[in-house]
Amino acid sequence: MVSVEDLDNFYVPRARLEKLPERFIGRVLRIEERPDGNYPNYDALYMDIAIEDPKAIEQAQGEILTQKMRGMHISELLVPAMKKLGITDTDELVGKLFTFESQKPSFEGSNPRWIPVGVPNGKKTQRRGRKQVN
Repeated sequence: MVSVEDLDNFYVPRARLEKLPERFIGRVLRIEERPDGNYPNYDALYMDIAIEDPKAIEQAQGEILTQKMRGMHISELLVPAMKKLGITDTDELVGKLFTFESQKPSFEGSNPRWIPVGVPNGKKTQRRGRKQVN
């Protein structure tokens, strides 16, 4: 069996998307392309982000979020942001610290996505403990 203390040290609470601030500093933990859970015939890009700002963690009531982007989000929001940052491959995002900003796509019915828009001024933050995305 696994002790509650071990579980608490290993897993982190998920951020509530509706409570995330408009801007926060976060680190991209993983990016993966896989079938969209809601539309299995379509692929989506899933980005796991660790929130690094303690105030944002408190506000969002969690430390990790998974941002799902389908083609429309990728082409309208993510690709322009990556080009502006000089990033040529999504692998370049992994492990790096970014300022994320809430952006709403132009099409109706879509929720905002948090997009990497900048790099904090050389700020380096360490994640506490060896926690893992659950």
